[in-house]
Formats: sequence, C-alpha cells, structure tokens
Amino acid sequence: MGRFNITVTTLITQGRQNPLLILRDTMTFGNVSEEVKDFIAGSCAATLQKFLRLPEDTSEDAFHVSYQTQVFTPAGEEIRMYTGGRKCLSGMDKAGVDQFMDWAVQELRLTVDLIKSTTTTHEAVLRKRDKWRTLFKLVFNSRN
Repeated sequence: MGRFNITVTTLITQGRQNPLLILRDTMTFGNVSEEVKDFIAGSCAATLQKFLRLPEDTSEDAFHVSYQTQVFTPAGEEIRMYTGGRKCLSGMDKAGVDQFMDWAVQELRLTVDLIKSTTTTHEAVLRKRDKWRTLFKLVFNSRN
C-alpha cells in the first residue's frame, strides 16, 4: 500500500464583475494512507453531488465556489484519476455558501479523525520543555 500527499484548494468569490474574494484556502495532507486518499476522493465527489441540488442564484452578486483536489505520490507525480480538475459551483446564494462551509468543516473533521486512526506512532522520549530556550528559538527562527 502506498502513501500519498493530497492538496485540497478552495476558493469562494462573490460577484461576476471584479469578484470579491471571500475565502481562499489550501490544505495539504502529507504521507496519508490509501484509505485516506479514497475517503477524500469520495468526499469531493459527494460535495459536488450535494451542491448540484441547490438552487442557482443568477444575480450579479452571486457567490462562486471552486475546489480542486490533487493527489501526489511521494515522488511528486500527480495521480490524474483522482484530480479531475477544478470543480466550479457558480451562482450560489449566501445560504448555499454557508452550507458549503459547514459541510467542508464537517468533512475536514472526518478526514482528521481518519488520519489520526491510520497514523502509526513512535516511542516518544519526553522531557520537561525549557521555555526560555524554546522562546529564543521561536524568535531567532522567525527572522527570515
């Protein structure tokens, strides 16, 4: 069974002329199992089916949602059969966008739970954290 890197990009805009950016989000899940890959692919397909049933807002101020899922091997090769390109749901009203965002958060929770259940752990070697040294590293490393 292989491992995969999956990137999900979501964009929500409002309006046809000079669209207003409402949300832009990119999440990447690294080194996930085949089970997680299949779950995310199924979730994206279910999302499209769910929102095709919503009414279309034809006003100039309608919302537009697009999302894309890309699956890569650890070597960086894209697996085309799961990507299918960017999906665009044009002409949504505010209630439809709110429903989309609620659905996305729900699916993210399920994805995280599945990742946690399929991730192996290691034997941790714990010690008390040196807070001053940690703060120093944070300050020093943040100056790029």
